[in-house]
Amino acid sequence: MTAAALAATGAGIVVDAAGPFQAGDYRLARAAIAAGLDYVDLADARGFVAGFGQLDDAARAAGVTLLTGASSTPALSNAVLERLTREWRRIDSVEIAISPGNRAPRGLAVVRSILSYAGRPVRVLLDGRWTTRPGWGLTVRRGMPGLGRRWQSLCETPDLDLVPRRFAVRRSVLFRAGLALSPLHLGCGP
Repeated sequence: MTAAALAATGAGIVVDAAGPFQAGDYRLARAAIAAGLDYVDLADARGFVAGFGQLDDAARAAGVTLLTGASSTPALSNAVLERLTREWRRIDSVEIAISPGNRAPRGLAVVRSILSYAGRPVRVLLDGRWTTRPGWGLTVRRGMPGLGRRWQSLCETPDLDLVPRRFAVRRSVLFRAGLALSPLHLGCGP
């Protein structure tokens, strides 16, 4: 969508929830800047969120606000960590997990997101050093209060970069997701 088309809508803000953001670019955010509109997206793609800062100067010059990652990762996960660790002096390891119920919609964007990194190298902080592990790998079965035991596998998310920096984590940071039905979860694996 062009800046003129955005401005013609009469909107005051652009919200991008289209996903998946893994192969996305910043055309819509740039169009929002050019139209003088604030912008927020639900991006949970590591590369998309990491590169978003390149738009800062243009947004400031246009007097608009741009927000990326207003999703369960990184926005909610980081907010929870901020609250939980407020008085802590040191954090050695962080492991984040999300596991939606079987009735939660698994749209095309979610499936494409998982398939974009399943089996591919994902950069993670493990045992105090950066290394790679296969996406949707490092599978474990963990108990989740009120939900029972769920399979969880490594996800490629912005948290893998943001959490070690923001919280000065010393040893390990992992982000895993799990699907409620075992065949569905295990069927997505490498």
